[in-house]
Amino acid sequence: EVTAVKAAANIAAAEAGITVTEIVNLID
Repeated sequence: EVTAVKAAANIAAAEAGITVTEIVNLID
């Protein structure tokens, strides 16, 4: 269960990172 939670958190973080990168690219 802990591993699944960590995996979900990593996926969420990766998606958030992609979103931030896209926003920065739009600003640039």
